[in-house]
Amino acid sequence: MKYSLIASLCIALTLAACTTTKMQSTNGVQDLDQKILIELKQGLPLYFNHNSRQIDVRYEPYLTAASKILAQNKSFILQVDGHTDNRGSIAANQKVSLERANAVRNELVMQYNVDPKQISTQGYGPNQPIADNTTEEGRALNRRVNLTLKIQ
Repeated sequence: MKYSLIASLCIALTLAACTTTKMQSTNGVQDLDQKILIELKQGLPLYFNHNSRQIDVRYEPYLTAASKILAQNKSFILQVDGHTDNRGSIAANQKVSLERANAVRNELVMQYNVDPKQISTQGYGPNQPIADNTTEEGRALNRRVNLTLKIQ
C-alpha cells in the first residue's frame, strides 16, 4: 500500500511537470519573438546617430517580430516615440524626433506590411532624456525611438 501511494504520487508529479513544461521551439524564432514581445511591452529603444533618421540594420529582428505580433493581434497598437539629445535648437530637435518616429513607422508599413492604424507616432525632442546630456555616452542614449506595445 505504501509503495503504491508513492508510485501514484510520482506519476502524478511527473504528469503535472509535463503539462507545465514550456515548449521549446526548434529554431529559436518563437523564443526570440516572445523575448521581443516582453521588451515591447516594457518599451524597446532603437538608438540613432546624431541628427540621423536612418534605422540601423541591427534592429531588423525587432521590427520583424513587432510586425508579426501586430499582424496576429489587431487590437495592439505600437506607440513609436522619437527623442533627441539636447544639441541644436528645440525646434530642430522636435522635428528630428518626429522624423525618427515616422521613419520607424514607414519602415514597418512599407517593408513589413503593418497596418498603419496600428502605429501611433510622437516626437518629444530633447524633453524626455534618459541620460545625462553632458557626456557623449548620455547623448547617444537620448537619441532614440522607443517602441511600446499597447492594447487598444
